Amino acid sequence: MGPSPRVFLSYASEDRAIAERLATDMRTAGVDVFFAEWEIRPGDSIRAKIDQGLSDCTHFVVLLTISSIGKPWVNAEIDAGFVRRVEDSCRFIPLRLGLSPNQLPPLLRGLHSPTLDDYDRELRSLLGQIFDLTLKPPLGSLKPVFAAPPAVLGVSTAAARVLEVLVRESVGARRADPRLEHIELQGKTDLTAPELELAVDELQDRGLVHILPGSSKIGSEARLFAEFDEHFMPWIPGEDAQVLVAALVNTNRTTVRADAIAAELGWDRRRINPALTYLLDRGLISGSQEVQPDWITVQFWLETRARRWLNEVR
Repeated sequence: MGPSPRVFLSYASEDRAIAERLATDMRTAGVDVFFAEWEIRPGDSIRAKIDQGLSDCTHFVVLLTISSIGKPWVNAEIDAGFVRRVEDSCRFIPLRLGLSPNQLPPLLRGLHSPTLDDYDRELRSLLGQIFDLTLKPPLGSLKPVFAAPPAVLGVSTAAARVLEVLVRESVGARRADPRLEHIELQGKTDLTAPELELAVDELQDRGLVHILPGSSKIGSEARLFAEFDEHFMPWIPGEDAQVLVAALVNTNRTTVRADAIAAELGWDRRRINPALTYLLDRGLISGSQEVQPDWITVQFWLETRARRWLNEVR
């Protein structure tokens, strides 16, 4: 991965409220933000602080509104940000709020300028750009079921079919979610009974599935989703785990409820549970023993080594 994202946020004083909301939400998602009112203290040199923020940023984000577009100070920051873009030192992202593209200065009209009018949706899109997350679906996701090559998964063709059905049918990515009768799974995978038996045996040996006691139902293990979601779902649990840890580290939190951090990140339980399993399996977090049907752990806290791990993988 590249350097940790650092955003310089340029805005007019009239837009302080929405700018602070944007800066706060970006920090919550794991992005370090230079927001002038947080960085410049009484007695500081304003120019020196601004210069430092501009020189350190990986992304220059300017909030363009009817108030800011004519402000000399904002335009001076735009000039500096554009120079760094030309030098290939940072990404330049103009965000429009209440403006149409033809209201922008000629130099900015040639750049893609997303609108912030639909705040929640555009925030997710902005974070995706900052973290270099593609909006393209993974190759194969638009093809019929069983698109992932078994060689990529490291399992047999029959086991790959079973894995894909379990991943796609899970609603919470927990143990025994889903749990399918042998004959039902056979129909969904188009495998013969002997082929399915061998596939399930293979996955049992890998600790990915189990047979429910007293039945013929085949159930998933939670680690199955942490390991294989990236092949069938539009997210990668290992990368989600990094975003999750960064969100806590950057807000100086060590303990949080799963439902709270899920809401902050805009993820449902199907997405956040594999990331939690990923972190639990590696000893990067510890979870409460409270039983709850939706979450892998109701509450969890960062282990000391989680911060070191975050620095290593970035």
